[in-house]
Amino acid sequence: DSAVVPSLGSTRGACDNVLLTDSQRKSDFEKMSRLKGVKKIDKGWWAAWLGLSLKDCTRKELKQAYQKAILQENHSPEKCSACRMDKKSSECFCCHEIAARINAAYDLLKSSCP
Repeated sequence: DSAVVPSLGSTRGACDNVLLTDSQRKSDFEKMSRLKGVKKIDKGWWAAWLGLSLKDCTRKELKQAYQKAILQENHSPEKCSACRMDKKSSECFCCHEIAARINAAYDLLKSSCP
């Protein structure tokens, strides 16, 4: 995939995150959620988004990358400033959606990072 992989901290706001706005990433998440069509998902993109190289990642590196992603302010509902202000806001909902995608990416990559 020739798409630019944004860094974890490149979000302007939770709802502007590429994981929620890019049609390919939305399609990937639907496949990960259904556990169907996962062979067609660009695991390399998801690994790169988490700051990993799919060729040589380890389970420990994946876990560290997951923890870094989930603990970033716009990626964890517990840390998301929008959720602290209003748990029913659309920005808070977006934080939950991003966290769900990070969890799905972790599950997707577990078998590729021994």
